[in-house]
Amino acid sequence: MEEGRQAVHAPAAAAASTACASAAGGGESNEERQRRQDRESNLRQQIADTAGLLSIVMAFLPIPLLTQLQLPPLTWQNAARKQHHLTISAADKDERSFWERTTIGLVTEWATYLTKLTHVVLCYPFGRFAYGFPMWCLDVFVAMVEGHVAGRRAANMGGGTLQTMTIEKGVRLTDSLRQAVPRTHQPDPLDPPPTLHALTTIAGLTREHQGLADRGWRMPSLAIVRQEVWHPDSFGQIISSSRSL
Repeated sequence: MEEGRQAVHAPAAAAASTACASAAGGGESNEERQRRQDRESNLRQQIADTAGLLSIVMAFLPIPLLTQLQLPPLTWQNAARKQHHLTISAADKDERSFWERTTIGLVTEWATYLTKLTHVVLCYPFGRFAYGFPMWCLDVFVAMVEGHVAGRRAANMGGGTLQTMTIEKGVRLTDSLRQAVPRTHQPDPLDPPPTLHALTTIAGLTREHQGLADRGWRMPSLAIVRQEVWHPDSFGQIISSSRSL
């Protein structure tokens, strides 16, 4: 069991929002939550009942909502292979809970089917101060990136599709919710490390993210790295494989 995570071996029920918008007070009222859940329930039913619609919209559904559809495994895998954008967000309580409770093993399994990802975004929460929780679900973020690469390799897909990785501050939490945010740690680095052939941009790195340099990712196309107060050694390490800087 990963530290800071509860074991969840099946997709947890979660909300579909992928927005990183701030919410005053860090959550929804009961009435707002019920309205949103009703809308999502109606949407799921409409999708399931309309012939041909499911195959069209699946490519645009966020992972939390996609898991709620309870699709047959092969259908889910085909839907995942059509995904291009992935957002791991603390936008609301349900979505935070979904990402916090899902095991890294399950995340990695999902990621192996996300073979056409082009953009991955991590939106972490913050509290009373602007600093926030930049390490929130960083283990999920890492597992998604590395699982994506592993999935392409297993499918004998050359090159890469992942072009940008972004970490940004998202929803503001109240003090009580802030205290419940789990602290997570990255999984052990892979040996050999993965190669992200198409990655050109990494944005939003804070000093807490310097551990990413230790993963040894090979990023020959990396041209843009936006970071704050990284130690020169760590910065040099993360860009060392680039042929574009």
